[in-house]
Amino acid sequence: MAVEDTRPDFGPLMPALEILTAGDFSDIKPFSEACEILCKLQAKADPGANTKINLQTSKTGRKLISVPGMEEVLTLLGWITPEAGGDGELLFAGRAVPDAVERIGAVSAWARRRSAGVRLVSVTSDPQGWSHEFHMPEVLEVDPKFKGAVWDVSYRLSAPDGIVVFHNSPFSNWLPCGQQVQCMHKGRRFSFSTSEGLIMAFKEHLLAGTALEVTLKNQSAIKSPADGKAWAAKATRHAKDYTWWSHHGMHVLVGATACYLKFSQDSGLRQLLLSTQKAVLIETAPNDGAWGVATNSSKFLSSPSPESFALGSIAEDTLSFEVNGRKFIRKHGESNALGKSLMIIREMLLLQFEHPRPDVELADAVLLVCQQLECLALPFDWQSARDRLLSSW
Repeated sequence: MAVEDTRPDFGPLMPALEILTAGDFSDIKPFSEACEILCKLQAKADPGANTKINLQTSKTGRKLISVPGMEEVLTLLGWITPEAGGDGELLFAGRAVPDAVERIGAVSAWARRRSAGVRLVSVTSDPQGWSHEFHMPEVLEVDPKFKGAVWDVSYRLSAPDGIVVFHNSPFSNWLPCGQQVQCMHKGRRFSFSTSEGLIMAFKEHLLAGTALEVTLKNQSAIKSPADGKAWAAKATRHAKDYTWWSHHGMHVLVGATACYLKFSQDSGLRQLLLSTQKAVLIETAPNDGAWGVATNSSKFLSSPSPESFALGSIAEDTLSFEVNGRKFIRKHGESNALGKSLMIIREMLLLQFEHPRPDVELADAVLLVCQQLECLALPFDWQSARDRLLSSW
């Protein structure tokens, strides 16, 4: 039987957590915000430093105790009313708990997963990893080459919700989409069986100079992502200038556009992506260091610096990979284009961007993605990719 991830044990937080659980996690947002405040308080809590907080006059203090059970949590953590204190003032008189911040963060992340309906399992229903399941890292001990979505919740250095690694799974561009990925271009409707088809249409357009309406038509008629990739490879075989298809900003822009249409047009996929909360998403494609990270999930989770592939990474370290006998080298900060595309779209959906209709113009979808890229102030050049792409239509 599959084993689900268990609730992290941190006794002082139990009064508020039990109330949250009894309410079916409906107050998860204020609970999470309160946990963030608790982490900041505990990080500076020192019995010898006269550390105080006022629950009445402090904005963060009022927000903290607005969550049922949090006043009792403060007491259990060692916050007391000083003899000469004013109304609402608390003084830290307990002993510093070295791992309190980590343990509070772990409980908060677990509660967020529960609120989103996530159940991490250690046994998969699909050995190929195409299911909607999120797996515990233990599955990689049984099958180091497992390609499904694996959620490592232990890593929180730069990601409070951990890391989700995948090669297959619904996050892959090769997932057959029952709802199709639909858009309009110059008034003509196009539907794709996978988001890979749309990306391959962009690739042929940029490398071979074929009109976009032609490449969209060609790819929309192809049902298999492998066949679509082969078609694009053949059409671009004699391309002399790979500038725009080796450009990280272009990969992220076209990837995010395809993912925006895919995940926003299918309610099930949309909810699945949103359920990853703030986890760093990593495509662990062993032979692809542009869209992925050029290694499998098992090896990646044992690497020392997963944050090098996060959305805002500027890491200069390099990785190498081979495609058809050709060796490529990329900076860590310019890899994982699919993972970054998904994290960008997750932010868009979280902000409740209007879900595009099947008749949305492709150029409008690109511009919506660009708005989000600008809001995120990402450290790579997507602006020139935007200008190059839209000027070619």
